[in-house]
Amino acid sequence: VGFIGSLLFGKYFNQGKTLAYVKGDIGQYINDQKDYSNFYYQGSKFSFKNAKYDLLYGNVILGAKHRIKDKYEFSFELSDIITSGEDRANIGARAEFRYLF
Repeated sequence: VGFIGSLLFGKYFNQGKTLAYVKGDIGQYINDQKDYSNFYYQGSKFSFKNAKYDLLYGNVILGAKHRIKDKYEFSFELSDIITSGEDRANIGARAEFRYLF
């Protein structure tokens, strides 16, 4: 269970075919499970401790999207995820190419 809020600021260029943006997310995940779970297989019972994942996190994304001939779209994003209790950055990149129907 969790809650997420997002905010996006962007600007269009090139007659509306290119969008440059910065996006921010903030969220809270809430662990609503018991401490242990049980798994039954062929008459045997296996118990294991559930992970605790109550955490607050933030995400910052820098991105750009470009539409090519109104049929294709290319996007590229760089992101940094910050989670409570972590002392290191989680940096990532993503590129997508889409055909528009």
